[in-house]
Amino acid sequence: MWRPWTASPLPILGKGRIERANKGRRHRPILMIDLDVPRDVEAEVAELDDVFLDSVDDLGKIVQEGLDTRHAAVAQAEAMGLKLGATAGFRPTDTDFNAHVAKLQDAKCDLVIMGTIVKDTVIILQTARKTSFNTIFCGNFAPYSTAVAEAPGEPAEGFYSMAPALYRYPDDPTPKVKEFCEDYRKRFGIDVNYLGEAGYTAATFMVAVLDKVGRDLTLDSLIAGREGIKDWHDIFGGPARSLSPTRHHASSQQFLQVGQRTRWPPGLEHPRAS
Repeated sequence: MWRPWTASPLPILGKGRIERANKGRRHRPILMIDLDVPRDVEAEVAELDDVFLDSVDDLGKIVQEGLDTRHAAVAQAEAMGLKLGATAGFRPTDTDFNAHVAKLQDAKCDLVIMGTIVKDTVIILQTARKTSFNTIFCGNFAPYSTAVAEAPGEPAEGFYSMAPALYRYPDDPTPKVKEFCEDYRKRFGIDVNYLGEAGYTAATFMVAVLDKVGRDLTLDSLIAGREGIKDWHDIFGGPARSLSPTRHHASSQQFLQVGQRTRWPPGLEHPRAS
């Protein structure tokens, strides 16, 4: 649901009204984005379980978080003895990165750290190849995808990615991995990708938690079982996962991977601390 600007000095949609309306919708989730100042929607609406309310304040927080992240990255680079040559930002809908790549190339950047996902990564790397900008590119785990590796022009060749787990191709000789990949293809008619393996890892982790809890399943026992997991490993060679009442992230380790032609071959078999 998107509220247009009304110029009303008071909220026109209250918690009670939205609660009554959602009962008629059988409590299907509602996304409300209120961009008016002052608010058109009462802040208390966000207290409803099935309503997700975003306002100008929330969008401002997101922008500030982005700026804080950038400033922290600059400070970290300087602490490592690196000099920031240039930065280049873009909108999620952008498909032309010639100016961005040219800016980084003119600054003679010998390392480009990318906060991109799949499509933009492919286009940026393809653009860099076309302009002979042969520097080192490194991304987060989002571009660690077969879609990037298999894109036209082999854009992932020499591209580094930090990933929280390893992708094992269907031709991997590890018995458990091979069995899983064959079963996946029989069931769905396609080869499993990185996200498929990540989903299987999450599912088997949850099964391990439920096995630990046993038949006496309650919310408290589920939380206790999850927080009692120690050194759990997936079948793909990922890092050990451990949780506790004060540690819910399971693992803070990453694998540094590098693309070769159209594949992500296993690089470092042991993760690095992030």
